[in-house]
Amino acid sequence: MVLLAWTTELGDITLGLSRPVFLVAFPVAVVLIWYLIFRGANGTAGTRSRRLLFASRLFVALLLVVAAAGPYTITTRETDGDPRVTLLVDESDSMTVSSSIAEQLAEDIEDEGIPVTVSTIARGDESALGEALAANLRPEGTVVLVSDGRVTRGRSLGSAASLASDLNATVSAVPPTTSDPEQYVSVSGPSKTSVGVDNAFLAQVSGVSPDGPSDVELVVEIDGEEVARETVQSSGGIQFTRTFNSTGVHRITARIDSDDQFDRNDVFRKTVRVVEPPKVLYVSRSAYPFRSYLSELYEVDTADQVPSDLSRYHAVVLQDVHQDDVGDVDTLQRFVIDGGGLLVVGGRNSFENGEYDGSSLASMLPVTTGEGASQSTNLVFAIDVSGSAESGMRVQKSVALNALDQLGDENQVGIVGFNYRAYEVSPLRPIGPNRESTADLIRRLESGGATDIAVGLRGAEQQLGERRGTVILISDGQDRFEDAATVADQLGRDGVRVIAIGTGPNPNEKTLREIARASGGSYLRADETNRLRILFGGADRQYAGDGLTIVDQNDFVTAGVELTANPGNVNDVSMRRGANFLVAADDGTP
Repeated sequence: MVLLAWTTELGDITLGLSRPVFLVAFPVAVVLIWYLIFRGANGTAGTRSRRLLFASRLFVALLLVVAAAGPYTITTRETDGDPRVTLLVDESDSMTVSSSIAEQLAEDIEDEGIPVTVSTIARGDESALGEALAANLRPEGTVVLVSDGRVTRGRSLGSAASLASDLNATVSAVPPTTSDPEQYVSVSGPSKTSVGVDNAFLAQVSGVSPDGPSDVELVVEIDGEEVARETVQSSGGIQFTRTFNSTGVHRITARIDSDDQFDRNDVFRKTVRVVEPPKVLYVSRSAYPFRSYLSELYEVDTADQVPSDLSRYHAVVLQDVHQDDVGDVDTLQRFVIDGGGLLVVGGRNSFENGEYDGSSLASMLPVTTGEGASQSTNLVFAIDVSGSAESGMRVQKSVALNALDQLGDENQVGIVGFNYRAYEVSPLRPIGPNRESTADLIRRLESGGATDIAVGLRGAEQQLGERRGTVILISDGQDRFEDAATVADQLGRDGVRVIAIGTGPNPNEKTLREIARASGGSYLRADETNRLRILFGGADRQYAGDGLTIVDQNDFVTAGVELTANPGNVNDVSMRRGANFLVAADDGTP
């Protein structure tokens, strides 16, 4: 039998060869070297010189063969210490459907002679696992976590795991086992609507099924009347619509027939408040199709100008109205200040053609008339270089470089890279003279580490300092959004919005949208970075599109909207600072 490994003990040191079979080559090398040096034994070299040459070549051959055999040493050292295990047990609500294994696990560890400290780290609907794990880490320590991994607040588990790596601590996770099925039903859809409006709802069945998907009967009732009954799988649902014809509170009940532990999860009740259609005042001196469209959704009154009493209306629509023909502007101002809605539709008699510039009406609008001067904007790229982004890092860099190329020369641009820590790649500086050097720094980024988007946003915030600006977040979104959304919300309050760009083979768009929405920003897919040119392109990088383009798909006005119109003319307006830019013309103008 050929030995695959060989070891020998010399006191506290173990010597070994991982591939001792290579030693067989040494006798062959001896014969071959002797044959080459001593064959014939004639020439100018003497016997002594040949022997020295033979010895040196033999020594070299010995070193090569021993190296090929894979020598290694193991030194055994005992140090004083107190080995122990910290067992962290998650007893939050999401764990109630799983068998309790913590007690048996603690006994098994103690049977091996290792003391165990058991701590409960989550109860009820609070599950700050990352914070609890980080608090229990010790240098060279061992932690065992019994949990399903659901984190409701605090730092992520990935961030805590990175801290464990820094401390050289060992963390082992024991997932729970589920022996019994547990299913629940929920209903999603509008909570408030108007009489006569068609509303879409979804009754969804979810839960855990250890033996695979199973069939359950799902029944939906509205105001006590059964409207749907279907047999669906444990991860299925029923979509249904309802048009309410009376005002008041209407009740939707979804029920499943499931033989599981918690009966209260088998019924879901939702209330929908139905009100009369909002009254809208439509003001125009011409006939436009838009008036008919509004009548399909609202109760619409028509007038030639704004009256002195608007108390009956929820909103006022002005279409193609000259400043001199608006009517009672003071009443309109008070109406808007008190929370009323105002929609101004362009045309040949409005905006720059209607002498809006400098008028009282213009003060209520999110735009100014005429071309705006090119403005410098502070932009910080927060680029995800964590391990989750590693597989798509080349794409990530390409997207960042493409986004950089959309920005006008007058902008101030900085770069921050982040995983579970943030670090400055490039300071905030004018992009015009530094475009190529900034791009080169992006190309040199390397990936690794856990993902903490909140850390990246804080790094971008630190680089902005007291300045207002925009953070362009480039990430796959593989992180919990709660922490990052909290930071994004604070950034929005400080006048900094986040534009999130999803990258990688499978970006978590839901997380990235939530982060962007929290700051008042928007989400873009990797192939939509040209929309940055609309916002920040300036005079040297003007947008060129085909028809109308939705700039922000996250706003409630544009969410789910597909634009089909292609107007031949647009009014000459510019965005006010802080206004939401929702739709652009084919040349990038608002």
